[in-house]
Amino acid sequence: MNEDINVPDITTSDTTTTTTSTKKQTQCKVDALSAEEELALERLMSSAYTCIVSKLNTP
Repeated sequence: MNEDINVPDITTSDTTTTTTSTKKQTQCKVDALSAEEELALERLMSSAYTCIVSKLNTP
């Protein structure tokens, strides 16, 4: 069992590194967003959150 868990761990660490650099790039882009873009992003995040919560609450 432990060997099965360890193999994806190696892959995950690579993915994590990529994700971290992507996050840094995203943060730079977020700093450069206009007010309209920020509002659109907030609406998108809000609707995504609402969608996820409704899916979780559906029996």
